[in-house]
Amino acid sequence: MIEGLGLGELFDGIAGGDRFPVKKPDPGHLLGLIGELGGRAEASAMIGDSENDAGAARAAGVPLVLMRYGYARVDPESLAADALVGHFAELPEALARLELMP
Repeated sequence: MIEGLGLGELFDGIAGGDRFPVKKPDPGHLLGLIGELGGRAEASAMIGDSENDAGAARAAGVPLVLMRYGYARVDPESLAADALVGHFAELPEALARLELMP
């Protein structure tokens, strides 16, 4: 879908549900992608929209940026995100507040 929308060049990596032998909220899913990209958990963030994304971020020790919309079955405010955003345009500022972007 990302490629079909012409957005593939914006992502260094994508990990769908069948990419790793574990699934979110197991931290191995997130840490596996970070490792494949040569990254470090402390220099990464999970940008997500659900309880599973929140669980994976917490289990991996990675800051959590949650979208205020998406698949969450609960109020995103209740998931103790490090940042909540309503639009993708807000991501750079949220990541800068988390000291993950200049």
